[in-house]
Amino acid sequence: MRTVKFGIVAVGLMASTMVNAQQTGNGDKLFAKLDANADGVISKSEFSTAKENKTNKQGEPIDFEKHFTKRDVNSDGNIDRKEFDAARAERAAKGGKDHFAKFDTDNNGLVSKAEFAAKKEGKTNKKGEPIDVDKRFAKLDANADGNVDKAEFEAAKAKHAEKKQTGEAVK
Repeated sequence: MRTVKFGIVAVGLMASTMVNAQQTGNGDKLFAKLDANADGVISKSEFSTAKENKTNKQGEPIDFEKHFTKRDVNSDGNIDRKEFDAARAERAAKGGKDHFAKFDTDNNGLVSKAEFAAKKEGKTNKKGEPIDVDKRFAKLDANADGNVDKAEFEAAKAKHAEKKQTGEAVK
């Protein structure tokens, strides 16, 4: 009888752990990386160090102060896990439809190579080099039909986000 009770408790604990892991998602690795001293919060100093020498899509240095202040909702000088998760959820919610629409300038549901090139004109990668439009477009155009539809765009976006969260090199 004791063995059965122990088994039930063990299964309950495992299920609880699995639910907790699903709720925290892949943000655990990123949060741990940013929280260098592992005290459960990301200080302004830790955030600054992580963003040091980082640039935005235009190749300009990131304004870490602005980004930190936006995420530090309670203004206590730290980003706790709740604030971190809220910022990630907000960022994820912003992506999708609006981002695709920025590229689909003729609103036909497809992004042509010309539309893509127009949006990337003059932009640089993180190294400050001009973006290789042909290479980037080819990656997006999974079925090689000369256009990128919403499904291809979202698939590429999801793959990019996954690589970013796992720390894999994003190209």
